[in-house]
Amino acid sequence: MLTIAIPFAGGASALSALRFALGGFQAVDMPASMAAFRNWFPTAERARANSTVLAGVYLGPIVGAPLTAWLVSAHGWRAAFILFGVLGVVSAILWWLLFRDTPGAHSAVSPEERAMIVQGQVDDGVSQANASLFSLAGRLTFWTIGVQGICTGVVMGFFNTWLPTYLMQERSVALKSLGFFSSLPWMILLLVVFAASTGEDAVLKRTGSIWLARVPAAILGSVIAAIGLWLGARVAATGPALALLALGLGGMGLVQASTWSTIQEIGHGNTAILAAWNGMLTNGAAALGPLLMAGLVTKQGNWAGSLTSVALVALVGALAWTAIHRRTGRDQ
Repeated sequence: MLTIAIPFAGGASALSALRFALGGFQAVDMPASMAAFRNWFPTAERARANSTVLAGVYLGPIVGAPLTAWLVSAHGWRAAFILFGVLGVVSAILWWLLFRDTPGAHSAVSPEERAMIVQGQVDDGVSQANASLFSLAGRLTFWTIGVQGICTGVVMGFFNTWLPTYLMQERSVALKSLGFFSSLPWMILLLVVFAASTGEDAVLKRTGSIWLARVPAAILGSVIAAIGLWLGARVAATGPALALLALGLGGMGLVQASTWSTIQEIGHGNTAILAAWNGMLTNGAAALGPLLMAGLVTKQGNWAGSLTSVALVALVGALAWTAIHRRTGRDQ
């Protein structure tokens, strides 16, 4: 409803208030999704389940950008807000009518399927009704998952915010070609998320080790992101540079595939709180990181140092993952 109201804002103050409120209400989306998927899927299927949510997040810019451009050119800018707002209302109604918090509360779930889900879940007995921020804050993993969230936000913030500007200023990519070059890394990220999620679930099913399923992939992804960013800033030709940047963003697909499943596995009944904590730090870093990058570019007069800084942050994220799961199994 807030999205529908935005085109009718009477001035800058009203527009800012609506945008602020929209962000506040949207903040519950990912924590609620992660808690729901934790309840509805066995542990060995969660990575693939989570990848469907991530696919929607990454597919949105790929599909939404040309759709928005068409709507604006054909029907004016207000039409885009109204259409997307209506779609949001429809999805909310469907969620309210069709979704239930647990398989046990849904009449369409058979007893056999319900038993299969429950038996396949690794749990510590903490219910969401007893969720507590204080119980999480006393655990090392609460802070390490936050550190990796900050690192993820900084890396993703570059691709979300500065990639088109970088391609135009540093690589002289023409405006008419910018859409394709900007979308290509996100397409690769989408494919990597699906592949990594499938691979992680297969590893967990085969070995029974959450550490093996999550940590090596996340560390490898962070290192790949760092290499792609560092080399991409130093290759002279535009094509290879873009390929390296796409490789770097693809590496983040490995990280994302591990992150949300890990939040469900170490969060247990506190999954929604831990997802909110990680999301707050990730989004905060994604907002602050581009500002710091802009300062570095202005000070140095080029992008190399800024991209190198982002690459170093990715390596810090890899280091954080070494303390998120215990080598012998899931974190207690």
